[in-house]
Amino acid sequence: MKDNEIGLKNIIYFLLAAWYATEMLEMSNVESVLLWKKGDINDFMAVLVLVLAAFQVLVLQKYSFHEIVELALLTIPIAIGAYNSQHRIFASAWLFIVASKYIDIDKAIDIVFVIEILIIISIIAMFELGMIDEIVTYRGSIIRHSLGFLHPNFLGMQIFQLIAMWLYKRRQRISLFDFCLLGMAVLFTYAYPNSQSAFVSMIILCIITFFYILLMRKEDHLVVMSKVLIVIFLIVAVGSIIITFLDTNQYAFLKKLDKMLSWRFATGHMTLKHYGVTLWGQEIYGSVDRPIIGLFYKFYLDNAYMALLLRYGVVVLTIFLCLYCGTMIHFLKSKNYYMIVILFTYGIYGVMETNLFSLSKNIFLLSMSYLIFSKRYEEKSIDSNLLHKRIILTF
Repeated sequence: MKDNEIGLKNIIYFLLAAWYATEMLEMSNVESVLLWKKGDINDFMAVLVLVLAAFQVLVLQKYSFHEIVELALLTIPIAIGAYNSQHRIFASAWLFIVASKYIDIDKAIDIVFVIEILIIISIIAMFELGMIDEIVTYRGSIIRHSLGFLHPNFLGMQIFQLIAMWLYKRRQRISLFDFCLLGMAVLFTYAYPNSQSAFVSMIILCIITFFYILLMRKEDHLVVMSKVLIVIFLIVAVGSIIITFLDTNQYAFLKKLDKMLSWRFATGHMTLKHYGVTLWGQEIYGSVDRPIIGLFYKFYLDNAYMALLLRYGVVVLTIFLCLYCGTMIHFLKSKNYYMIVILFTYGIYGVMETNLFSLSKNIFLLSMSYLIFSKRYEEKSIDSNLLHKRIILTF
């Protein structure tokens, strides 16, 4: 790689680190940092990140004619959807993806991992020292603790992302220690934030990781597993949309499934009936109050795919699904099979939470830049015999 490209990479890493730290701070009960109010920090960083990211995209990065056309065809619908919906989360993630032409996904994950673990420890420490408060909610008789975050789910989703990054970093040397760490994270997530989505996703990640290790002695088996995961992801993503179009109360099995998922399909169905589907997106309000006729509607969109469909429109949802599947296929060809495991797990997580398309909760979205800019990923060779010995020791 040329020296000037190395310099460009360092800029996006700085941008990513600064933005991620701010986003983590925004999810906490910290009111100020060195007398600088959290709201002012967030406003300042929003402008700084926008300016630097635009400078990176428009000035520092070089494009071929094919890349310019491709980016235009992808960016224009996303911009239209963001404008119509007044929802900026996926648009922000897309800006970072486009600005990541020269990024090394492994290095980006290393940087975000360090930032996230430091900030999580700092927030929990400040709560334990009485410097900030926590938010306590209830799920039935279960008490849920945020430990300094604005909501227990914020803590749960960050623990999930932290574990996903750790296992990805350790993918070539996963051992009993990593499974013990994953087990402790699952127990912690259940005991304190009691975040169901993060809890279930980590269990799924644990199971698939176990089979990933078992199959690593033969690459052909990993290829088959990866292809199966891609197909299952598509079925689950599209299937969750189809189910939301149905009234789950009319089907016994779907009603039981919906109850297990805290009625995500039923609430999504109610939102769908009220707003309908558009091609280019629309603004979705969390509540609609009509006092004249005595009606009050409360709307929830916890399914990431339905959120994209209703907020951003059919076009953007199609773009997202194509990019997501295309990225998995790209890493299949690059032999980075564990990236497929991570993307699949997040894809299942997307059925339960909209954080799938939020970069601050899913750093692995940056992997889409490899597909968009046709970047090669060189996975290091793996000593399958060493991994097999670790499997024996684990048993």
